[in-house]
Amino acid sequence: MSRKKFTLSIEADLIEAIKIQAVLENQDVSTITEDLYRTYLKRSEDASKRAKKRNQSAWSELGGYRRGAR
Repeated sequence: MSRKKFTLSIEADLIEAIKIQAVLENQDVSTITEDLYRTYLKRSEDASKRAKKRNQSAWSELGGYRRGAR
């Protein structure tokens, strides 16, 4: 996949800390950031799936009752 530049405004102490961590892990900041974004998106996707499953379960508990249905 191709890479594009992306500009963010982040607190200076956070930038310094992540740069130090990147050096300690022998990685570049972009790779760490990409991994964090992927983890965040996966977690959000999983949470959405769990919420959808809970909603479906709640509907089945109600016997498929829908507002306005008679």
